[in-house]
Amino acid sequence: MLAALERWLAERAGAGEALVFVFGDGQESETDGAAARAGALAARAAGARARFVPVAIGAEANVALLGALAPPGEPVLRAGELDRSARERLARLLARELGARRAAPGGPHAVLAVEGARDADAAAVLAAQAALAPAPWPGVTTHLAAELARDAALVWRSDAEAPLLALLRRGSGRTAALAFAPGAEAPGWTEARAARLLAPVASWLAAGRARAALAVELEGQRLVLQGAELAQRAARIDARVRPAQSDGADRGRVAFEPDLGPGGDLATRVAAWPADLDLEPGAYAVELELDPARTLALAVARTGETAWPRSFWSVPRRTAEAGADPAAFPAGDPRAFAAFGVAVLLLAAAGFLGLGAGRPVAGRGPS
Repeated sequence: MLAALERWLAERAGAGEALVFVFGDGQESETDGAAARAGALAARAAGARARFVPVAIGAEANVALLGALAPPGEPVLRAGELDRSARERLARLLARELGARRAAPGGPHAVLAVEGARDADAAAVLAAQAALAPAPWPGVTTHLAAELARDAALVWRSDAEAPLLALLRRGSGRTAALAFAPGAEAPGWTEARAARLLAPVASWLAAGRARAALAVELEGQRLVLQGAELAQRAARIDARVRPAQSDGADRGRVAFEPDLGPGGDLATRVAAWPADLDLEPGAYAVELELDPARTLALAVARTGETAWPRSFWSVPRRTAEAGADPAAFPAGDPRAFAAFGVAVLLLAAAGFLGLGAGRPVAGRGPS
């Protein structure tokens, strides 16, 4: 084995970087000085921009000799450890070795929010993250040794001031870069935690297109507020619900918060219908405590009314933001009366032709 590696090193003089997996039992016919010879080979390989990754095969493998081929501090893998998931383990090892030069030194490394972020995008994302999962956050064992791009906004940094999360705008396009992967590199970052903290980033990316107007609707006993601009707002939005023709005194207070269930994001906020306000059909105003303040119109339909096609009736369940009086309902669709007339004529014709209940059309009963 050692002779074969020596020949390989001699033949590749001047070649580029190489990562060499060495599978064997480490048994040499000449044992005297074999470990020193392997160490010298490893040093020559490092000088030639090559690295050996020894993998021991067999129960009688000479682990000491194989270990001399590995870089200092690197353990010798055993082939038996690769039986169940050889592809995954070797892929991770290959990725780690190839990315070693791009990785930061071994950690742990803290994940810290950038305090006093001046960039509006970074500040909005940080505010939403702080509301969803207040710091401190788990650290990471390693991360890419990245550099902050020009004009990028830094959101997270390490305790060594290395960039970990950054946002960047280019015209109408948006990009976010994370320097570590939740999982093996960050065992404290569970899937649920990562999804919660990265939800504001996903919403910021999705808000890159034209912003839609805010809209509010009633779903059962809860209010649903939607609009792309919500992704840039604080996680909690206080509001007041009142009948359109009343000031509502000091009733109807609600708090819209993110709906982070399956498919949810920061562009959708929900709130329970206020307990001190009766839920009755009619027109309501939803006053959002934003800067500047916003008032949305909400129409609550009578029971059963929404079972008909909406184009036939005047009260939709959902209303878009508008400057009109919330109490002003749109006019009914004139086609509703035409449809009603046709239905009456059909019923009259059915009765005239004997299609009504209790009158047989044909045939005779038993005599």
